[in-house]
Amino acid sequence: MADLAARQIGSKEDALHDFRVALRALHSWLKAFADTIHIETRVIRDISNLADATNRSRDMEVFDQWLHRQITHKALKPTLHYVSLIHDQLEQDRRSSIGRISTHWPAIKNSMQQALKPTGHSNAKAAFIHHVQPVLKLRLSRLSDQVSQIISAKESKKSQKKLHKCRITIKQMRYLLEPFKAGNSHCKQSVHDLKRLQDQLGTCHDLFVFTATLQLAISQYANLDTLIESAERQRRNCFAGLHAHYFTPPMAWLTRLETVIIANEGIDMQQRQS
Repeated sequence: MADLAARQIGSKEDALHDFRVALRALHSWLKAFADTIHIETRVIRDISNLADATNRSRDMEVFDQWLHRQITHKALKPTLHYVSLIHDQLEQDRRSSIGRISTHWPAIKNSMQQALKPTGHSNAKAAFIHHVQPVLKLRLSRLSDQVSQIISAKESKKSQKKLHKCRITIKQMRYLLEPFKAGNSHCKQSVHDLKRLQDQLGTCHDLFVFTATLQLAISQYANLDTLIESAERQRRNCFAGLHAHYFTPPMAWLTRLETVIIANEGIDMQQRQS
């Protein structure tokens, strides 16, 4: 999937986004099973570095879209020089990301192809799947601890950092669960839960970053105070919505996730039975 997206960059509008998603999923799998498949840590590190190199492009793209929505809703004057500056920065960061991908992806792809050659053993797939459940249990324990720190928390820089860590764990779990959702309705529902929560956490994080970015620029550009007020208001509403729908007990999404991973009808048990 990452290789397909890499080849489509320049011809498909969402190819860069698709590449980032595929690369993050690949990183989650390789990191979780590095000991099982004996892949070099260098390869995993290279994947992580390439994914990180595309972060700014993604952040600027989301920020640019948000700014134009504010123009549409009359919260910002269309003639503001700041908008054109952000758009120019976006194009520069996008070109930089594409350049990094074209330079580094072929070597990473080749390293993985060498490391992930089929073993030829008939029980290799079953053995691999058998390792999924303990990895997910560790992630679930981490997520439960992170969620407990968020419950009843007030919005602040500290709570935003905790939410961001929670989002990273949620993404890792979703990537690990997705291959099994086709044959397991409970798993499919949990993947859906995690994706919705991930998106909401992403929006909240984006608004937090937007506010910080605007505050840094307020001394250089006029009329940014209205934008800052808008971003802060949207961020507060997003934070309140997260608590109301996801982090106020009982949390049905977390209970469903625990059932999928721990109960007898979980992934590992289903694979053994089949």
